[in-house]
Amino acid sequence: RSKAPSKRKRETRPPLALLEPSKCRNHLQRISSTDFRYQNWDFSGGLILKLFSKQTLVAAQEIPSEIASLFQTVQEQHDGLVNLATMPLPAFWDFQEGERVLIIASNSERKAGTVQTAPQWQRAAVGLVQVCEINVAELGFQSIRTRNILKDISIGDFVEVVAGQHQGESGFIAAKNDGHLGICKGTKGRGIDFLVHANSTRLATPKFQRINKPWIGAEVVVVSGPFSGTSATVQDVTIDARRRLRLTVQAICTGKNVELGYFDVQERWYVETLC
Repeated sequence: RSKAPSKRKRETRPPLALLEPSKCRNHLQRISSTDFRYQNWDFSGGLILKLFSKQTLVAAQEIPSEIASLFQTVQEQHDGLVNLATMPLPAFWDFQEGERVLIIASNSERKAGTVQTAPQWQRAAVGLVQVCEINVAELGFQSIRTRNILKDISIGDFVEVVAGQHQGESGFIAAKNDGHLGICKGTKGRGIDFLVHANSTRLATPKFQRINKPWIGAEVVVVSGPFSGTSATVQDVTIDARRRLRLTVQAICTGKNVELGYFDVQERWYVETLC
């Protein structure tokens, strides 16, 4: 009696990752500072290179978050190697009615505006494009391509991640570089916990009790204003009307309490690391 064909158990696909030359012990050939050949594959900036016929390709409208993060990493490590501006829109961008945004023009000029409608796909001369209806300051209502919109998020704001790899997490903005934000979840002394794009976040109100507010008791150094150079400890953390982070600190030398903005202080451990 013939045996039934065995069912091979599918192996779990490993997560997407860039090539790490340091982990390739054999068969690695360096072509340039960014290009390598490993076994029968060519890599650039850690990304595998493949050739396709133009007739076999269809332009994508969106790019999944895990793939977009790889290209972002390559851009950070090898500036100019990839052109993020020409890539499909990240699938983890999210815009809601009433959100404050910045409109980025071709000359890098930025105008403030407010989202009136969620993103919609429209047919244009170049094909399908995603647009939002924006109430632009001094210009009124305009249809703006989503690619040219950046959420108006500032250091000290408290945000929630609404899409992408860190969806559901929240924290304070501790650093900012163009559209990318460094999020601090509030654990004393840990600094930035993860990075996200501003367009995958939304402003939120922190939900914490007085006993577990971030940075309570942390030692800081005042870095601007009349108290610059003073060492102090954080006594209280509040959010003002604009949802900006405000700190009440007590000067170690005088015992005087002062209310300062997030920009005005740095944690002592961070200052010592820089020195």
